[in-house]
Amino acid sequence: MKIITFFSNSHKHLYTKFMNTYPYEEGVDLIIRYVPQECSGNYGEWDKDWMKTMKRKVRYIIDYLREIKDGELMVHADIDVAFYRSFKNDLKQLMDQSGNDIMFQNDGPTLCMGFFVVKKSRITVELFNKVYEKMGGYAHDQEAMNALVGASSVKYDRLPPRYYSFGALNGHRRWDLGCKKIIVPEDIVMHHANWTVGTENKLELMRRVKHAVDNS
Repeated sequence: MKIITFFSNSHKHLYTKFMNTYPYEEGVDLIIRYVPQECSGNYGEWDKDWMKTMKRKVRYIIDYLREIKDGELMVHADIDVAFYRSFKNDLKQLMDQSGNDIMFQNDGPTLCMGFFVVKKSRITVELFNKVYEKMGGYAHDQEAMNALVGASSVKYDRLPPRYYSFGALNGHRRWDLGCKKIIVPEDIVMHHANWTVGTENKLELMRRVKHAVDNS
């Protein structure tokens, strides 16, 4: 199994958090790419500079997917992820039992491109190529994937709530400093700090999620 991620200068603190929580395990190769700073580091729909980074992300996914063997699993994790336990055997079991080609983190109303596991095959490579080619007509890579995956022959589903996103279990609302209550799953594997904007907010959300986990 391969797991890939990338970061730029604006996300160095998140890179540190990722590495400090990463569950090293035999049989999982971690690949990290550094990318140039092309935007402010804060998400903005239809931001051309942000889209450059997202296209670079999808290009990396395609490149690494092509390198692995047919049937091998690859995980993509955005750098704003903190881990709580090993994911290798759990993801393998989920993919084997479901027969899926891809399983995405549940992002509430949508499938999340910030954490997913994909099995290398001709049809999965074709899907990511199509997302890359069509991204210009969408706000970002996630919107493109959600629009295109249903028309493909790829079998896909959502990962269970233990692959955690704040919005999916907290009313599909954006997190900010005024949000006091945080619901977390008891069997949490990882936390993707989306549903908020800015690296400082992401780090604070990660701190509060860890507090909620430690006290659950």
